[in-house]
Amino acid sequence: MQQLKHILFLSNPTINQDAAIRQVKQLCETSKAKLTLMDVVPEINPIWQKYQESLGDIEGQITKQMRNELESLEADFRKHGIDVESHLTEGRAHEEVIARVKESAIDLVVVNAHHGQSLKQAFFGSTALHLIRKCPCPVLAVRSGNRQPPKRIMAAIDLTTDTGFETNRRSMNPDILQSAQYLGEQLNMQLHVVQAWQLENEGYLQLRGGLEDNVMEAMMKDMRAEFVSITDNYCSEHLSQPLPPGQRHVVHGHAAHVIASQSQIHEIDLLVMGTVSRHGLKGLLIGNTAEEILSVTDCSVLVLKPKDA
Repeated sequence: MQQLKHILFLSNPTINQDAAIRQVKQLCETSKAKLTLMDVVPEINPIWQKYQESLGDIEGQITKQMRNELESLEADFRKHGIDVESHLTEGRAHEEVIARVKESAIDLVVVNAHHGQSLKQAFFGSTALHLIRKCPCPVLAVRSGNRQPPKRIMAAIDLTTDTGFETNRRSMNPDILQSAQYLGEQLNMQLHVVQAWQLENEGYLQLRGGLEDNVMEAMMKDMRAEFVSITDNYCSEHLSQPLPPGQRHVVHGHAAHVIASQSQIHEIDLLVMGTVSRHGLKGLLIGNTAEEILSVTDCSVLVLKPKDA
């Protein structure tokens, strides 16, 4: 992530967005970034027209209230010396945000994640999930239930050498590390790095390979040592400051489960990870590691996209 110059915050006063507002303020103040505030008037359900006589100009009332709330929020940011402008539009929220991102060179979109039992419940079918999948710039989804101020940030990297659909995401490792370090400095958070690993065809080797237990254990030990070395060297190469061993976590297991469990164990407030932009029906039906992680972790998440997304 380059230095932040322009942040967009999608406001939604109907839910608790205090944590998101605090983080946006801190990011703007430390990076001197310009801020665009947005809210989107939803399309009025046609069935309401049947009750127009009773409801009156319901669309006008909603629009007026939303404009007042947005102007009040704008004034609050301006009191903190932040260069801010606000826009109230009508339509589908994620489409309006993406259009603004494309025309205004936004570096980061911040959205409040609904508080639920899991991010899968919070994101599925929501504006946040649409933005994570389709927005061309990084998206920071802030959970309202997180502690304030946030204290720990974790970069989820993937240094495996497999090929296929996730290869493009793995090329994002330097950006993930450097973005986590940058945001950690901006928000005064301690940086952690997590790398999940598994032995190739591990299950097959155990069940069908007929390997002795001691041979399997030796292979696993060697593989872990290799990933520890690779992770240590990679952090040294791509981070401007040394990372203490206790903040580097190389853990055996499926990536989504490892990242979720390590986020919980180390009380991570903000997770930084990469995903691949996908559109259309395929994007709706086929998940990847990033979306698996969203379904099992409960901290705020910054999702980065490949440079050519």
